[in-house]
Amino acid sequence: MARSSRYREPKKGPCTIDTLTEQRLEQAREDWLMTTKFRSVKNAAKAYNVPYWTLVRRINGTALPKKQAHDSQALLTQTEKETLIEWIQYLGICGLPLNK
Repeated sequence: MARSSRYREPKKGPCTIDTLTEQRLEQAREDWLMTTKFRSVKNAAKAYNVPYWTLVRRINGTALPKKQAHDSQALLTQTEKETLIEWIQYLGICGLPLNK
């Protein structure tokens, strides 16, 4: 059976969102949730030039920004990272830099 000419293959490979798009997504989400500035999510996505389905998933809460989504996979918590950085800086000030 032949496929319709309107059928599109899904994109292959990783989809990366840069920091500027991430900021626009967050602003579009806030404007959609907090104001009546847009009549539809589609209009908000067009106005902020962000992917429609990504915005829909962010509004519904089913998708998180990459940094938040992978926090559980990190080896160190944010507090542990900050403590380790402070300790390394302290050792550097004391004249005992870390070596192999």
